[in-house]
Amino acid sequence: MSLTVKYPVTVRVRVTERWKLKVAGELQEALRRAEHELGQLEAGLRRLEGSAEQAWREHAQNEIRRLRERRAQILEQLRQLARVEPGTEVVQGQVEGLARVGLGDCWDLATGAEVVLQDGVVVEIRSRGRSYVAGTPEAPPGGDGGRG
Repeated sequence: MSLTVKYPVTVRVRVTERWKLKVAGELQEALRRAEHELGQLEAGLRRLEGSAEQAWREHAQNEIRRLRERRAQILEQLRQLARVEPGTEVVQGQVEGLARVGLGDCWDLATGAEVVLQDGVVVEIRSRGRSYVAGTPEAPPGGDGGRG
């Protein structure tokens, strides 16, 4: 008897200068949007000072606080990004994988998997205690449709 189960697959990125530029651009754009929204809220709050409803004022102040925190987080992420060396692997997130497990299977080997990307290309798959590197004889050509 066996079952097919879903399990988390860790997605890692091998840092390159190209990746750093892409992420820095995304962070800069998020920072620009947050600062624009923050400026609009602060200007609106100043214009309506004294005449706005208390509930709206409190809502605007909470949004301003949230946006200031978001801006500080983005700036910190930009500082951290600048310190990351090319070749370093960083976790980008998780996706779901499928595994067929049966009686007697080692759970850790059946479900532990990682995918390593470099500039958007899968360069390594780590699964079931093995590592498959792109361009090596052990790597299955074209993968197996995610059914490791």
